[in-house]
Amino acid sequence: MHIPEILTVKGVSPAGLYDVSGNVMEWCYDRYQEDYYGESPAQNPTGPAESQFRSARGGSWNNDNPGYRAARRYRFLPESR
Repeated sequence: MHIPEILTVKGVSPAGLYDVSGNVMEWCYDRYQEDYYGESPAQNPTGPAESQFRSARGGSWNNDNPGYRAARRYRFLPESR
């Protein structure tokens, strides 16, 4: 497992918390398409109209770098747990 040398940049988040980024993955309402952002609107892209996959964003302790990023996007079948 890769452990980054710097865990927190400049210490505290705008909300006053430490080291909270990279420890949660969240289901999103958006459907998933690999190349969607190449053709999406610049503001508030909602994902493709149809896809068998749903998007999940973020990362957690069991992801490798760059999976720790809050903007990291994954695809899962809707019935996945």
